[in-house]
Amino acid sequence: MAELEIRNLSFAYEDADVLRDVNLVLHDREIVCILGASGGGKTTIFNLIAGLLFPGEGRILLNGRDITGTSGQISYMLQKDLLLPYRTIEDNVILPLLVRHVSKKAAREAASPLFAEFGLEGTQKKYPHQLSGGMRQRAAFLRTYLFSGEAALLDEPFSALDTMTKGDMHRWYLDVMEKIPVSTLFITHDIDEAIILSDRVYILSGKPGTITGEVKIGRPKTERRDFALTTEFLEYKKQILELLGRK
Repeated sequence: MAELEIRNLSFAYEDADVLRDVNLVLHDREIVCILGASGGGKTTIFNLIAGLLFPGEGRILLNGRDITGTSGQISYMLQKDLLLPYRTIEDNVILPLLVRHVSKKAAREAASPLFAEFGLEGTQKKYPHQLSGGMRQRAAFLRTYLFSGEAALLDEPFSALDTMTKGDMHRWYLDVMEKIPVSTLFITHDIDEAIILSDRVYILSGKPGTITGEVKIGRPKTERRDFALTTEFLEYKKQILELLGRK
């Protein structure tokens, strides 16, 4: 039952303040977005949550446990799929289990039923170069899920895909998230993507970056196939643009 909480987080590189007094929470099985311009501190927040950086101030809690500055507590998927070209898809996705000293046989058995769930059935013995960009990204999602079944950080996971593939992946992702018990925090600078995928959207803006607003998306995720064509969607977009200062 993952609940990730960030309290009063601040960070600076040498004398340059990057983040100041950032507060947010991710509840069980939510999809929450941090939306902001490039260079605004979004990835820095993720690096802090993942324990790759230590904050100047503030704390990071996972299910009430302080994980500030501790790596390996939460899965983290970067923009590129980073699949190893010399490993099969099956052996790529089980890497998190092997790192935890699970035997290869047991790791494959654990991953096997999830291939169908993630739309990857039949790809197990293929290599990354044999898959499309969208299928490679699905494999990266599965690997991320196997690292931590509780919560995941996704850093602009669809940014490398073309527009049509991205739309297909959005629909696939929402369908998968209805089936698996994982809480997700993702970052993007794409307003449409944030609205389509999220339960809530945090707006990160300013220098140093801080949370300047929160928008709750009321439409159920199962009813978002043509969401972008509705007046409701446009109202959310106007609200977000105003919070970003782009009226």
